[in-house]
Amino acid sequence: MRRKTSMSYITIMSFNIHHGRGTDGVLNLQRIADLIAACDVDLAVLNEVDRNFSSRSDYIDQIDWLAHYLQMDYAFGPAVHRGENREFGNAVLSRYPIADIQNYRLHYRLVEDRALLDVTCLIDAQPIKLYATHLSLDRITHRRQTSFILNKVKETRLPVMLAGDWNMKPGSSPWCNVTRHLIDSWQEAGEGAGCTYPSYRPRARLDYIFLSPAFRVVQADVVKTLPEASDHLPLVIKVYTHFQ
Repeated sequence: MRRKTSMSYITIMSFNIHHGRGTDGVLNLQRIADLIAACDVDLAVLNEVDRNFSSRSDYIDQIDWLAHYLQMDYAFGPAVHRGENREFGNAVLSRYPIADIQNYRLHYRLVEDRALLDVTCLIDAQPIKLYATHLSLDRITHRRQTSFILNKVKETRLPVMLAGDWNMKPGSSPWCNVTRHLIDSWQEAGEGAGCTYPSYRPRARLDYIFLSPAFRVVQADVVKTLPEASDHLPLVIKVYTHFQ
């Protein structure tokens, strides 16, 4: 397992991988792995990840495959269960040791189940919280999910990274609620609109990485290579740390 030890900067990705099926209709997890590898990320938050879920992804344990291929540690948090070992949800890949994993179901109404994956990573022995999520399109449910997540953020004293497909627009009410507590990395260091969806001709910024002040954003990019790999483009940022 290849782990990161340098404290110079940390590279973080947020990417909705659409269970590895691209806009060309082809199931190809290798393209996802190639994108992650090309960006040389230390932490990756992935949404819409299948674990032996169904025929749509050939019953592959996708996060296990990616972790082995990329030589990274991983955590997985299911949002949907379909019997034993058949799951769909959020995942984290890490070059840092993972000290703890929690998963919270965010199910409030008769809409698609969602979840919050809560991962504690050790960056040179300093624990941090990395939250991975994918929120509902339903406005009422989205508001409740956001409230739950922010309560979790307020409970911890650790530095926080909060990433995923938020299904919200910058400047919206949910976005304002989050940015009262955390920094929007794109607003801090990105250029342009930062749109990530759809991958061809993107016109909506749905994917975000929010940070506590312990992290200073120095670069933020939407990666536009291999747009056929998923219906979303990955968001990648670089941060320096100044832990106290």
